[in-house]
Amino acid sequence: DAYRASLTDRAAVLAPFGQRRILGSAYLGAVLPDTADVDRVVGLALATTGQRAEAINYLRRAVRIAPDDAAAQHALGSLLLEDGQLPEAAEHFRAALRVRPDSAAAHNDLGVTLASMGQPRDAVEHFRAAVALEPDFAEARRNLEAALRSTH
Repeated sequence: DAYRASLTDRAAVLAPFGQRRILGSAYLGAVLPDTADVDRVVGLALATTGQRAEAINYLRRAVRIAPDDAAAQHALGSLLLEDGQLPEAAEHFRAALRVRPDSAAAHNDLGVTLASMGQPRDAVEHFRAAVALEPDFAEARRNLEAALRSTH
């Protein structure tokens, strides 16, 4: 009668297979695969609900499992940038760019991070790359202009 089993019953059956919890749920922890993709999606969902510390934990786990996941690297870098953890944010933007050197957003965000760390000359390089990749990227263009002004 598996067709009539309640979620509670299924969770009880699956519980011996692991105590991993996702979003506080042992059931989700039991039925969702233990992959970087799941951790990235959960991390992004938590970030949108303001649960930044937990989002960062999920994204850190995602990049540990799959260091070539450019989306997870970029998302983690963005959260760390917003939290002021600039050197670590820069590492994750660089990791994203190793996988996706054509990411204008990652170039722009690395530029913002470098400028915030007092490295406007290095930031200019990444703002230029972002604008070259996406000429209509207004934010990157504004950032480039500001960085150029601060280097003179």
